[in-house]
Order: sequence, then C-alpha cells, then structure tokens
Amino acid sequence: MIISTFECKSFVQNSDIIHKIVQSMFHCNRAYHNVLYMVIGKNLIIQSDIEPYEIPDSLRLMNSKNCDSMAANINTGDVVKIFAMYEPTKKQTRIGKRSSNILIADENDRKEWVKRKFINAGNVIAINELSKNRRQVTKSSGDSHPVSVFGYEFLLRVSDANALRNLIKNGVGRSKSYGAGMSLVMGVEKQKNNLKKMKMRRSFRHIKYVDETRVAFV
Repeated sequence: MIISTFECKSFVQNSDIIHKIVQSMFHCNRAYHNVLYMVIGKNLIIQSDIEPYEIPDSLRLMNSKNCDSMAANINTGDVVKIFAMYEPTKKQTRIGKRSSNILIADENDRKEWVKRKFINAGNVIAINELSKNRRQVTKSSGDSHPVSVFGYEFLLRVSDANALRNLIKNGVGRSKSYGAGMSLVMGVEKQKNNLKKMKMRRSFRHIKYVDETRVAFV
C-alpha cells in the first residue's frame, strides 16, 4: 500500500474532475488498484496498491511511502490512531419507490455509523468529528449531485488486525471516487504499552499539524 502526498497547484471545485485527475495516474478504474484519496487544504493524499505515474502538471509530488510493513505490524490489542474522511449515509425506504441513500443528519448518529463500520475490526474508544465539506460532482453529461465528506479522528482498539487492514485497503462507506472512504493510520500504541490510560489530548495528532512530508503511517 502506497501513500502519496501531492500539492495541488490549482484548486478544482468539481469532484468529478479531481476523480479523473487521480485516475489518470493509474490508467484503470478506481477499485482495480484500490485507489482512495482525500483532499486536505491544498494537499491531495492518495492511497493505492501501486505508485502513481504520469503525474499531471497540476500536481507536485511531495512524498510517497510504502506502508505495507507498518500495516502488517498492527496486532490484536493495539490501539490505532486514525484520521479519516467519510460520507456517513443511511438507506431511506419510500412506499412505491426505490430505496435511496441519504446523509445522516445528526452528529452522534454519524459517529455511531463510524463505530459500526469498524465493529468487526475493533472497538472505537474515542472519536471526534472535525469537519464537514460539501462538494459538487458535475459530470460531462451535465448530471450533478452533492457529496458531503466529514473528517474524523478516532482511537480503535484492534480485535481483528486483518479486518482492519481490509477496511483501510478497500475504503469505508460511499463516494470513494469523490474523496471519501480513506482512513489514514497516524500512529499505533502497541499492546504492551496499553496498561497506561490514554488521554485523547495526548493521543490525537490533528492532520493540519502533521508535517506535509510525513502524512502517511508515522
């Protein structure tokens, strides 16, 4: 798994264009190389099975790192610090009409959604919702729809390391093509060090304070 950080030389509002720029570096559909990305300020962070190539002029590569060994070192009982961008949704059923996915309106319900997504991998012991970013996806056909991406930081006590690795690799929730679904592991507290109570103010590393050349497994 490769984590690459780019500086965007010009900001693009349309998430469909960002999606196409990202996929132009892999020449395949998103799922083939498990491509996920998030936009943080002027930075674009991409996760993929292979290194991106044919980088467009609109991006400057700042850092690229193979994180396979760090991911493989996560074990049952470890506490993992995660920064993520998700779109929490739920199904809405209407009589006589097809069901649709709608955004979860309540913040606490959105946090519970995150916890449920990781239930097979471990227990979320602390979670903060940091941000909301509403983006527009406008296709060349003229079709358009909004995407609401929320930023989270949370601590996960791991019960199944393989399940966690699969969640990180495959992404979480909807709108993976448009900047949602990616989970960045910011640190791992090993099991042998977990006897001491962890305090959130000491455990979280807010992404905006992380050196831009180290945005990956650190």
